[in-house]
Amino acid sequence: MELKSKQAAGLLADNNKYLIHVCVKGVKSNYQKVCDWYALMYKELRLLATLMEKEEEHGSVKITLNFVSAGLYSGN
Repeated sequence: MELKSKQAAGLLADNNKYLIHVCVKGVKSNYQKVCDWYALMYKELRLLATLMEKEEEHGSVKITLNFVSAGLYSGN
């Protein structure tokens, strides 16, 4: 989504509240960046699954699934 690290961390703050807002409302009513982000994750799904498997003991799987699930709130 072309975000700086502080912006990305902000999206994940407060139980992904802001990321969910972006997924529901888009970025200035534009969903293209959100769709592109999900398309990139889909393209790299095997890598993402491998990384989650390696980090399972650190609790990152739940965190990863939480931010991926934010898109389920979107009607778009």
